[in-house]
Amino acid sequence: MVKIISYIIFLTVGAVAGFGVDLLLNPIDAGNESSEAIVEEVESEIDIPQSEKEFVKMGNQFVVPIIKNDEVVALTVLSLSLEVEAGTQDSVLEQEPKLRNDFLSVLFDFAHLGRFDGTFTDVNTLNSLRAALHSVAKTSIGKHVTDVLILEIARQDV
Repeated sequence: MVKIISYIIFLTVGAVAGFGVDLLLNPIDAGNESSEAIVEEVESEIDIPQSEKEFVKMGNQFVVPIIKNDEVVALTVLSLSLEVEAGTQDSVLEQEPKLRNDFLSVLFDFAHLGRFDGTFTDVNTLNSLRAALHSVAKTSIGKHVTDVLILEIARQDV
């Protein structure tokens, strides 16, 4: 009798823990709505005509390790570019080291949350990543950044 009760308790605790982890890694509606809201907010802030913008390509690719059980199981590689107001390219390039550091923090958070697993090229995932990178860029180097472009993204299992 005690065995049966302990199995039921372990099964219940395991199911609740599994559901909680799944909810944390893949929020049902909250994550999609919040990322869509962020993207809409970012798009509404961009009122600069295309002719008054220029692009700044980040010098090197970003390499993000995917770690499971204290081992690197994959690497995600990204190439990013920034859309900035015309005439601000030089000031943005001067702050590239700080911006790279801030971008890596966002990318490591995404990797830690499992957002580069499975269908990491899903539109919602890429939109939330772009929005997070844009938010960090605006905080880091100012409102000159109007968008963050993901030029390349790939994942290589090790």
